[in-house]
Amino acid sequence: MRFLLTTIAFLFSISSVMASQCSGCWQDVDPNSTDITNVIEKARSHISMQRNSQFQLKVTEISDVKRQVVAGFKYKFKLILCTTECKKPNDKLIIEDCQCQDGGAILTCKVTFVERAWQNYREVTNSECSEEIPNLT
Repeated sequence: MRFLLTTIAFLFSISSVMASQCSGCWQDVDPNSTDITNVIEKARSHISMQRNSQFQLKVTEISDVKRQVVAGFKYKFKLILCTTECKKPNDKLIIEDCQCQDGGAILTCKVTFVERAWQNYREVTNSECSEEIPNLT
């Protein structure tokens, strides 16, 4: 009887731990993790190319990063980007080497990104950006 009660208690504790890690629920992700680096770069490049500007954008801040297990991974996150001094397109560009323009536009973007690695599918499915131009007075 004691063995049965111990086994039941053990199974109950495992099921409660598994329930707290809800599959399909949004989970926080460290914005500095290597998992997210390629996702952020793909989103930065997408937003930069969609923008009607001759200059590249650079990520200055990443926040609110979440991941959901779907058919692959779905990410949502917030980016703050600056307009750089580097012109586009430039395939040899290392974006980290580009400086933010003094008085250049700052974008705050909410991004949704889907990744299905087995299909080599990585796409921005939604990006909503607001632009702010700093006052230089």
